[in-house]
Amino acid sequence: MDTVKILTGIIAASLAVSGCLNDPQVAVHASFTTEKDVYEINEDIYLTNTSYAENARVIASKWEWGSQHMWGLQPETPISFERVGEYDITLTATSDIGNVSDVFVKTVKIQDTNIRPVADFTYEPQTGLRAGDTVTFTDKSSDEDGEIVAWEWKFGTTVVTEQNPEFTFTEFGDIEVTLTVTDNMKGTGSKTVTIHVDKSEFSLELLWEQAYETDKEAYVKFTSPATSADGSMVYALSSGYHLAAFTRDGQKMWTFDGMKHNPNAYIKGMEEKRSDSCVPAVDEDGTVYIALGYNEDSKTVADGYESGVYAVNSDGTEKWYFAYGSARYICPTPVIIGDQIILTTKSNPTKDKDEDLWNQYGSLDNGHILNKNTGAFEQMFKVKRGSYGGNIGFKDGRYITHCDAKYGSRIYFNENGTWKHYGDDDTQKSPKSLGRLDGVTELETGNSSQMAADRDGKVYIVYESVTGRVSSTSVLYCYDTNKFVKDIDTPFEPDWATGIGGSVGRYEGNGVVLGADGTVYVATKTTGSEIARVTAVSSAGKIIWESEADGNIAGSPAVDNEGYIYYNDYSLGKLVKLDPATGKKVAEIQLGDELRSSPTISCDGTIYCTGMKDGLPTLFAVKGTATGHADSWSQLRGNPSKTGVLY
Repeated sequence: MDTVKILTGIIAASLAVSGCLNDPQVAVHASFTTEKDVYEINEDIYLTNTSYAENARVIASKWEWGSQHMWGLQPETPISFERVGEYDITLTATSDIGNVSDVFVKTVKIQDTNIRPVADFTYEPQTGLRAGDTVTFTDKSSDEDGEIVAWEWKFGTTVVTEQNPEFTFTEFGDIEVTLTVTDNMKGTGSKTVTIHVDKSEFSLELLWEQAYETDKEAYVKFTSPATSADGSMVYALSSGYHLAAFTRDGQKMWTFDGMKHNPNAYIKGMEEKRSDSCVPAVDEDGTVYIALGYNEDSKTVADGYESGVYAVNSDGTEKWYFAYGSARYICPTPVIIGDQIILTTKSNPTKDKDEDLWNQYGSLDNGHILNKNTGAFEQMFKVKRGSYGGNIGFKDGRYITHCDAKYGSRIYFNENGTWKHYGDDDTQKSPKSLGRLDGVTELETGNSSQMAADRDGKVYIVYESVTGRVSSTSVLYCYDTNKFVKDIDTPFEPDWATGIGGSVGRYEGNGVVLGADGTVYVATKTTGSEIARVTAVSSAGKIIWESEADGNIAGSPAVDNEGYIYYNDYSLGKLVKLDPATGKKVAEIQLGDELRSSPTISCDGTIYCTGMKDGLPTLFAVKGTATGHADSWSQLRGNPSKTGVLY
């Protein structure tokens, strides 16, 4: 037995020796070079890999310095160090055969002999500045041992990177201007000057601000203020479901608790109440209508909480409540036409999730009409999966709403007391189906906007562009509702379609308003490389100008009776005013931390905005030079009362 073990060992050893003789030995030699051994703070260090392998190739190189690392045979970008000291740079090189590695370490010294640049500038004029004035800034900075390679100017919240910019002050007061310069060794220097700017005809002034919500989880997203017809009262809502009423002077009159029937608004997958809320609609008699709900269509998951509609008396008491079960309400603002309230939900639940609601309203056909005086249900009408955009009406009995992505928009007619539309109820896929505003030959789907209408019955809608009719991200359509033919054979095409830059955000309230001269103003949001903007389009569909936002836009613009355009820059929390002829920013005012809503211009010219400030929903009242809103569909939902009906 011992003899067998000995022979076996001899054979194994012989095979091992034979293998070594046949396979060449692999060796890796890791190494790299730098241009020098001593560098300045933040100076670029270029690494040149000189590693090689014997009888193999180097296929992997790992570079380590401090707490950082990267992979690559030859680094494409230099490295640097921010502090004085000696630092090891480690390279681990690995071969493609045998996975053999070698490590090379080089120490570099980092010193700080760079003399920092000195920032300095002058500006003209230095005195007598008023809001709207343009000031020329001249860089006078210097660098003793190098050169300045970058300039950053901060004018309040606006950042400019030109060396010698011109800047128009759109706010008044004491405004800090800071210049930060960077030299070729990445050293920086700054200078700040406070410049006094007086009021002017372009000034915007904060009259008052009031936090109106006690719920610490409440949020403002697409819930613009609404005013009474005479402008004496202003109303604000939040996702905390408390409707607050203020006088035009900022005195809080009452708060209505919308949680009475829905005590814990359920939002799927979210701990905070950060969903959309509807915009209140105020009737001529002072009754305020609000729709409340949650983004969940399962009664079981939502634990029995229900969507619903409130009518609130002008003294803050409940007039009536309409319960709508577990349908998904997302920013459904009521439209008031005659004695009726019209709403569309996002979607009804399926039969297995809420059989009672399914049996009462049916499938996904979730438009409903209520009697505005009693809250009684009067009619269901087919709005496939609810509104992905806005809804508006005409006093003569026409109603337009946007449906789910594949259904487009629909127009409804009140005929003998019953609302109906024409075309295929279920799919709208028929080539001759006319139950949509998007036309027959090409159907724009996906997201759509808050709409606008003019006195002649034309409706303007901006959609997410998906058909290729235009090459831009969004597309603005103009439809003449008077040309709609109530049969199944006559195509209903838009008068024109124009490409619009920027994106239409679902449930963001982006949309369209009209100036008194018929100019169409479209607000779109940032998406990818597209920048949020307001675009002015002529009544014939030609782009007049585009005005890009500093931050982002949620909501629609508003137009005052002097023709100026306003929008909320929600990410920067400021209200911005644009010149109607050029689109140039002529004024702005910092209000909150975030303004994810549309500005409302009252009949007396006061501009109301809702947003977040210090973690609470807040209502802001701003005064400019205007004395009212434009005599047109000048703002979200047409008028400051947000009824969705103007003509």
